[in-house]
Amino acid sequence: MAIEATIAPAPEMLPFRSIRSITRRYYCVWGFYAFAPSFIFAIYPLFLRSRGLNQFQVSTVAATYFLVTFLTDVPTGAFAVKPAYRPSRSLSIFCAIAATAGSM
Repeated sequence: MAIEATIAPAPEMLPFRSIRSITRRYYCVWGFYAFAPSFIFAIYPLFLRSRGLNQFQVSTVAATYFLVTFLTDVPTGAFAVKPAYRPSRSLSIFCAIAATAGSM
């Protein structure tokens, strides 16, 4: 009984058009991924100011967001290879939601 392994073709064997297509798709996804936070971080302080917060309170909300993100993403990365990944990621999301909802 022979076992056949499927091996992906080397990059130089792929047609040039498919490499260009993959590269274009990668940069499009990366661009959207990079654009979304910059859009939110530019608009969110204006939203908080319109809700009556002063500059110190807006900065406190931003600091709380980044602190919660840091404190919950570090354990998520440490437990990523274990079954505790989903509960810790869910906890991270709920903490971020609570921090955002607390500012409104």
